[in-house]
Amino acid sequence: MSEPYSGGNEPAAPPPGSYESPYPPPPGSYGSPYPPPNPPQPGPYGSPYPPPYGYPPPSPRTNGFAITALVFGIIGGVLFSIIFGIVALVQIGRRGDKGKGLAIAGLILSGLWIVLVALLFIGAALGAAHRDDTGTVTRGGSVSSTSLHEGDCVDGVVDGKVVTRLAALPCAQPHDAEVIIKITLPAHDWPGVQAAGEQASSACEERLSQVLADSPMIERLRAFALYPPNELSWNRGRAVTCLVVDGQAGKLTGSARP
Repeated sequence: MSEPYSGGNEPAAPPPGSYESPYPPPPGSYGSPYPPPNPPQPGPYGSPYPPPYGYPPPSPRTNGFAITALVFGIIGGVLFSIIFGIVALVQIGRRGDKGKGLAIAGLILSGLWIVLVALLFIGAALGAAHRDDTGTVTRGGSVSSTSLHEGDCVDGVVDGKVVTRLAALPCAQPHDAEVIIKITLPAHDWPGVQAAGEQASSACEERLSQVLADSPMIERLRAFALYPPNELSWNRGRAVTCLVVDGQAGKLTGSARP
């Protein structure tokens, strides 16, 4: 008859947490009725792990054409500012660059430059002298000293001063001077300002004495010459405008021509 098994050869107890173990499994392990003490927090998009480390995405760069458009808009390069501004807006819309405000500012400045130039041209046209079909001044206004006609009466001539624009007016109104004749000096090298003035005055006096020999105003008239003031103007044609002024520093009325 067999006897019950006893002694020091009893089977060892299963490890804690194993199948049929008398010890409860640790919290959070398989088969544990308890949640882990510190459960992992869900990351973005439901992930239980934090997002991986890395560099942030680069911020959009400022469009170079937008900067260029603004610079040309400031300095008055209207054509380039408009072209670069349009190119910048197209690229910004396609690539997401920064600088849309710079491109728009360049276009606005270009528009302001266009308006300013237009106003200047309109003002110059309104302020210019009006001539009839024969070239006679019928309404006073500004005229270039190089576009004077024979018979024009003008204000604004001053001895020793370079004159680029004069006020033309009908000769029936009181005026400073009258254009009698226009001549061209002989071709030679630029002699300098003083020598050019002396040559112009001498040539005008000779021609005026011939043209105005029968003028009833000859006794009170004095010659006045507009001549090239520099070498560049001299080389363009050596044109001289011969006028007469009142020798008594007064105003002329009517034409001095006989």
